[in-house]
Amino acid sequence: MWWCLVDLCEICWPFRIRRLGDTYQSLNAQEQLEAVQFMMKQSGEECAVVRISLSARNLLGMDLFSKSDPMVVVELCEANTDAPGSAWSEIGRTEIVSNNLNPIWVKSITLNYRFHVAQLIRFSVYDVDTLSWGSSNDVSTLQLEDQDFLGATECYLAELVRANGQAVTRELRASPQKSYAGTNRGPQGRMGTLTILVEEVPLERRETVILQFHARDLDKMNSFLFGKGTPYLKVSKLFEDGSAAPVFQTPLAVVGQGGNLVWDWDPTVLSLQDLCNGDRERPLRIECFGYHIFSHDTLIGSIVRSVKELAEDAQLSRAIPLRSPSPQRKRPDDSEVGGKLSCKQCRLTQSISFLQYLSMGCEISFQVAIDFTASNRHPSKMNSLHYIHPQGWENPYQRAIRTVGRVIEFYDTDRLFPAWGFGANLGAGVVSHCFNLNPLNSEVAGVDGILEAYSRMVHSVSLAGPTLFAPVIAKSSEIAEAHLKAGQLKYSVLLIITDGIINDMESTIHAIIQASRLPLSILIIGVGPADFSAMEALDSDKKLLTCCGQQAERDIVQFVEMQNITSDNQLARELLAELPGQVVRFMSSGLVRIPVPGSSLYRT
Repeated sequence: MWWCLVDLCEICWPFRIRRLGDTYQSLNAQEQLEAVQFMMKQSGEECAVVRISLSARNLLGMDLFSKSDPMVVVELCEANTDAPGSAWSEIGRTEIVSNNLNPIWVKSITLNYRFHVAQLIRFSVYDVDTLSWGSSNDVSTLQLEDQDFLGATECYLAELVRANGQAVTRELRASPQKSYAGTNRGPQGRMGTLTILVEEVPLERRETVILQFHARDLDKMNSFLFGKGTPYLKVSKLFEDGSAAPVFQTPLAVVGQGGNLVWDWDPTVLSLQDLCNGDRERPLRIECFGYHIFSHDTLIGSIVRSVKELAEDAQLSRAIPLRSPSPQRKRPDDSEVGGKLSCKQCRLTQSISFLQYLSMGCEISFQVAIDFTASNRHPSKMNSLHYIHPQGWENPYQRAIRTVGRVIEFYDTDRLFPAWGFGANLGAGVVSHCFNLNPLNSEVAGVDGILEAYSRMVHSVSLAGPTLFAPVIAKSSEIAEAHLKAGQLKYSVLLIITDGIINDMESTIHAIIQASRLPLSILIIGVGPADFSAMEALDSDKKLLTCCGQQAERDIVQFVEMQNITSDNQLARELLAELPGQVVRFMSSGLVRIPVPGSSLYRT
C-alpha cells in the first residue's frame, strides 16, 4: 500500500498526484477533469469547467534578425479586485510559437467557472529569448523577467462567457515598467491584439428526464373530521441494502377529468444523474401520500419502477396498481390495491447547461429593494445601518449591493437595474412599500448608479415602517412575467436587504409561491443584530413553501445573515452558488422557448 498526496491549488490547476518520495507525474486531461468534477461536487458548487484558447495578431517584433517567439502567461484573481494588492495566481502558460507575429497557440488553459466570484483574468504575452533549441521546451521553468514583454490585457471570465460567440478580441497594452528600446513600436503605438475564445468542457453526459404522473381510483383517505386528503408523490432511489434516499417530491395534485378519484400532476424536470445516478435500470420507489391540513399525511400505496420501465409504461399507457402499505387495509372488493398510478410522460433529453444558456443570449436582470424602516435608526447617527461615512467606509447596505451587484452586472447587456426602497415616509405622512430610488426612472445605470441613488435617497426620506416584502416581490414578479410573455430569454434576480423581521409573512409566502412559476430568484440579506430565525422559513431548501393549499413550484429564495459572514467572497458564495441551478431548472421547465443555435427553430 502507498500513500497519495493531492496538490490542489485554489482553482484546481494544475492537478497532480504523487507517491511519497516520488517525483510529480501529471495526470492526463480526462483524469484532470474527473478530479475537478469530484472536488467541485464535494464542495457543493455547480460543476462547470471552461477551456480558453488564444490567438494574436500584429505582435511587436522584438528580435533583430527574426520575428518574435511569443508565449502567453495566464493569471487569475478571484479576490476582491477593487482592493489594492489583490492576489494573482498563475494558472497556465501556452507553448512557444517560433518566429510568428500572428500566432495561434495550440495549448489551451482550463479553469473552473464560478458564477458567484468575479474572476478577473490577465493575459501577458512574452517574446521568449532564453529557451535554446534542443531543450525540453518546458515553459514552466522560464524566468519571465528574462523575456521581452509584448503586452497584456485583462477581462472578467463573466464577460467571456456572455460574449457573442464566446470570443473577445482585446488590444494589448503596455506596462509602464517595461522598456521598448530598439523596437519599431513602443508604448505609444499599437501592440497588437489578443483573441480569447472560451468554451465549456463537458464533465459528464448531461441528460434530463421529464416525468409526469396520473392517478385514479385512489383511496379516499378519510380523516375522522376533515374528509379526504389531496395526493402527492415522493420518489426515492433504492440501494442494494434496501435503504432509500428521497430524490424529489411533487406538488399537490389537481383534480383531473373524470371526478374526484382522478388526479393529475404537472411535469417534473430533473437530471438523470440526480434521479438514478444515470442508471436507467436502477429501481425507484414511488410513494403516493394523502395530504391533510389538520392531521398526518397518509400513505396510500407505492410501486417500484425503474426509468426504463416508466418509459415503457408511458409508451403503452399502462397503469400500475399501488400496493397498500398494510395488508389489513383492504378495499370493499378485498384487494390490497390503493389505486392505480400511470406515468403519462417519461422523456429523456440532453440538458442544456447554464453556460450554454448564456451563449444563447440568456440575460440576468438584477433588481434591488432596500429597507428604509425606522429600526435602521436615523441615517445621521453613526450607529445607523444607513450611515453614509464621510471617509467612504461602507455601511452594510452598500457592502451588500456592491458584493452581489459586481458579480451579476456582467450578465445584463444594458446594465440598467431597477432599484426600489420600501418602508419610508415620502412626505405628507404617506408610507410607501415600493418606491423608486431614482425619482426620474425606475432603473439606474450599473452598480455605481444603485449606490449613488441609494446615498441620495437616504437623506431624502423619513424612515418609517412596517417591514413589508410582498409589494416589492409583486413588482419584481410583474417584470419577470413581462419578460416571459414577450418570449425574452431573461431571468430576474431580486436582492432584498433588510434589518428586521418582516410583518407580512403570510402575504410574502403567497407572493413567493406565485413568483416560483416565473423566471425569478429572490436573494435576501439580513443586516444588523436582529433575530432572523423566522426568515429561514422562506429559504425552503428542505421543503417547498406552502400557503392556503398552494405549493411553490420550486425553491427560489436564498437567505443570508450578514453578521455570520466573514468576507465578501463568502457573502457572494452563500447567496449566488445556487443561482445557476435555479436558472437552468426554470429554463428547462418548458415554459420558455429556447432558440436552437444555427437555426430558426425553438426548443420547448
